[in-house]
Amino acid sequence: LGIPFLLLAQDEASYHPLGEWSPVTSQFGYRDDPIYGGRTEAFHKGIDLDCELGDSVYAWREGIVTFTGYNKLSGNMIDISHSNGYVSKYHHLYRIYVEKGETIAAGQVIGKAGRSGKVTGAHLHFTIMKDGKYKNPLPFLKKAQTVPQSVSLVSSPDVQINKFFTIKSIPVSGKVYIDDTYYGTTPLTVELPYGKHTVEIDAGRGYQNYKEEILVDQDFDYLFSARLEIQPATPVAQADDNQPLADTHPAEVQINKT
Repeated sequence: LGIPFLLLAQDEASYHPLGEWSPVTSQFGYRDDPIYGGRTEAFHKGIDLDCELGDSVYAWREGIVTFTGYNKLSGNMIDISHSNGYVSKYHHLYRIYVEKGETIAAGQVIGKAGRSGKVTGAHLHFTIMKDGKYKNPLPFLKKAQTVPQSVSLVSSPDVQINKFFTIKSIPVSGKVYIDDTYYGTTPLTVELPYGKHTVEIDAGRGYQNYKEEILVDQDFDYLFSARLEIQPATPVAQADDNQPLADTHPAEVQINKT
């Protein structure tokens, strides 16, 4: 009988999550806050690895995907459960190629690096946990292999990524239509998949209809504001003093008598 991968030895094959060695831009542990500056009491539970937007991200070890999702801090993320109580986490992704419950090979492409979430630039936040406790990933990565091309070709199709954001209109509320579908009245929080969408806002009489094509991606803001323009007044025709006034009386009907 074969041995399930979750029971394999601790020294199983492991690969660098960016395919090869990459500089560490933020260490594990307490650090200077990269967003607001100054020392922060928040413990950095992983390490940040330098990369370019769109670089391939690889599974550290084989395992099962236990989570894929998004939040405002970590952006698009993947969690993978490995043997012997290990879990690896990959944050701030641009693309996710795997789904929850999927079995992943070591070194498999699982997504693309990005700058989603609360970041100052593109990088990969990489976390390792052991039996529920955060471990410094750096010693593990120093032992990790470079991903060979033959392994990295194993990948899955794109998984749809959605984003929540709020639509509001100024100075009045309006009915929101997205891709010709009615969603509600502003202010309104919606969830849309990455890609191009057409937003229309109808505030009714007195305001021009608002219409704009938007691109929802990792850089799209969480608040979309539409400034509505007042409908121009319809000009009233002025009478010309030199022209005879129109006859407002009903026309007389000539009746012929025979």
